[in-house]
Amino acid sequence: MPRKMTPSQFRSAIRQAQNKQKQAIDKYNRQVRQHNQKVKQAVSNYNNEVRRHNARVRANRQRIATELRRLQSSNTVRYQVVQTSAITLNNYYERLDAGGSSLESESYGSEFLDLSERENANSLALSNALDSEADESSIDPSDLLHTEIEGMLQQLSPDLSNRWKGALFSLNPHELAPN
Repeated sequence: MPRKMTPSQFRSAIRQAQNKQKQAIDKYNRQVRQHNQKVKQAVSNYNNEVRRHNARVRANRQRIATELRRLQSSNTVRYQVVQTSAITLNNYYERLDAGGSSLESESYGSEFLDLSERENANSLALSNALDSEADESSIDPSDLLHTEIEGMLQQLSPDLSNRWKGALFSLNPHELAPN
């Protein structure tokens, strides 16, 4: 048998039920807003990372195209072996890049493609630098201070990082002080 209630007890019970329902709805809405904010932040972070990656790829490809044009338009070749090696590496890179979609499914695939792209650009730039007519005095010594791989070498092996710093020091002892 149902419990007997006075009208004020009944109104109180309805208000309590309404408050519980309102609290449950508020809690649900708060959790939905938090979830949506996390999703929005994750999408934003992903989009930023994609933009940075695409910018790096465009810059590397532009650098490769520029260095390759410069290499092919060169009149004098002082280091034929280096030039041939750079062109061969570029051909292999182009083949790798064309079939890169199969590599991207691997966990290391996209990083491997990025590193190979940078190595190709560096190889072409090195070949051009060796064959250029510019004298060594045109090299800005402060450029030797900025290396991209120093942090990676430090993570890989502190000894290897120290060797790298020593090599840089041997190139320009006046600008670089050993640690």
